[in-house]
Amino acid sequence: MAFLRRARERRSFSKGVEHMKDTRRRWGVLVVGLLCLLMWGQAHAQEPTETVEAEGIATILQGNTDIARDNALVDAQRKAVEQAVGVLMSSESLVENYELVSDRILTRSAGYIQSYEILDERQEGTTYAVRIRATIGMGALEDDVEAIQHLIRQKGNPRMMFLIDEEISGLRTAGIASTDMSQAETVLVQAFLQAGFEVVDSATVAQNISRDKALKAISGDTATAAALGQQYGADVIITAKATASVGPNILNTSMKTHQAAINAKVIRADTGAILASATQQAKHAHIDDMAGGIAAIEKAATNLADDLIPQILEQWRQDVQVATTVQLVISDISFMQLKQMKELLTTHIRGVKEVYQRSFQARVAKLDVEIQSTTEALADELVSKEFPGLAFEITGMSENRIDLSIIK
Repeated sequence: MAFLRRARERRSFSKGVEHMKDTRRRWGVLVVGLLCLLMWGQAHAQEPTETVEAEGIATILQGNTDIARDNALVDAQRKAVEQAVGVLMSSESLVENYELVSDRILTRSAGYIQSYEILDERQEGTTYAVRIRATIGMGALEDDVEAIQHLIRQKGNPRMMFLIDEEISGLRTAGIASTDMSQAETVLVQAFLQAGFEVVDSATVAQNISRDKALKAISGDTATAAALGQQYGADVIITAKATASVGPNILNTSMKTHQAAINAKVIRADTGAILASATQQAKHAHIDDMAGGIAAIEKAATNLADDLIPQILEQWRQDVQVATTVQLVISDISFMQLKQMKELLTTHIRGVKEVYQRSFQARVAKLDVEIQSTTEALADELVSKEFPGLAFEITGMSENRIDLSIIK
């Protein structure tokens, strides 16, 4: 009896072991399946692009087919982005003459067009249609290197220039008017270069720049900053003030807390407009005042670059995909000619969305032109068109400004 009982116990134990093994196998299969599902989901979540097709239309006004074609292409691009991200425009935005609708009332999409090809285009009466296949970058723009490079190229590879004043524990370090870059400038230049920006050589600027003018620009004088940028061939100037101070010892040790702060502005060289701004702070513990201050500034500058670059790219994205503002400065123009110029800009120049008169004094007019194009393309349009009773020549041009002079 004892033998039979032990045999039954062995069989019961064996069954228990087999049951445990089977349970483990089932759990193993389940875990592997879940991991595969998770990896599959992550892989799909990380897919950077989506390809869609969309058709845009626009009304042909006053026989200007080229303008209607551009507006139809813009319409197709926006519809492609909206299709990719599932954003629909409100019915209030859908009016008959779409090209006259201000971009300000359109829903902005989070997607970005990396590239597109035109599949078909046709004219039907007073309507022009364009069908495209577009590749949409679905991730954040600052994380999409391909989109960043494409965007920078579309903006004409703007050159960046840095003017940075740095103090550590009350001592001014290298930087402006010095052939050696400050710690903050070193970090920022490296970050911008890695992101694909073109940077003006700091040593060349330092050898020739006036320290007083540089400090004036850093202190907030955007006109001086813009003038310095133009002087050294920069399209965008980044001015910054970085400071590091030391606090008391930590818990009766030789270690001290070093606090760094850095604030910056990004300025267009041609118009003096502020493109972006940011302020960052950071701390670092160290026994040496200079080394601790440098480390704290490194952290703050790294955070600053992470803040500024997305702001700049977003502004450029809006310039390219929505509208950019180009300033027209027109010399020797009469009031009647100015009125004619504003009307011609909105009806005869491709991509123009809005025209705002900023000033008119001593026969010099300043107009802000919102355009779905580039400054160079606007200049090309101006010289290629013939305007009855209005002749002019282009006397100067930069990234966001065109200087014109009326020919008598």
